[in-house]
Amino acid sequence: MPVKEDPIQIKEIQFSTSAHATEDLQKVREALLNLLPEHLREKVEVRDTLITGHAGNEIHLLELKVSQKKAVKEILTYLGEQLNEYDAEKLGEEFEARIDQANCFYLRLNKQAAYTGQLVVDDSDNTIRLMIKFIIYKPNPTLIPKTLAAFGIIKKD
Repeated sequence: MPVKEDPIQIKEIQFSTSAHATEDLQKVREALLNLLPEHLREKVEVRDTLITGHAGNEIHLLELKVSQKKAVKEILTYLGEQLNEYDAEKLGEEFEARIDQANCFYLRLNKQAAYTGQLVVDDSDNTIRLMIKFIIYKPNPTLIPKTLAAFGIIKKD
């Protein structure tokens, strides 16, 4: 008997942020890891790339990519549980502006709030960027919002 394939799959979640010379690199790394369930924080690898800013200052670009199915679902569940209702509603209202043609959903989270263990949507520059990449096997415009809503990431009317 053939296995029925889901019409949608979450391929990966990517997190990225920068630590400027005026910031504590370890605190920025901790803020990034605070977006993951505690049991996954030691199991992931944060890539640290040193770049030079316009003024010649050092900037650390921290990146984290998770593609293992179980871990992806655990992270989305965790994010949905931590996100406040106002931000989930805001993300739902802005859904069309946050999704691209490649089925990637984008949001930014406040770096300082993440350091204290809180999730706050923040569209400024000094944030932790999050991208959720979907693979859709049977095109349907409601699949991604329904999936994100099931995890509590967005709220749609």
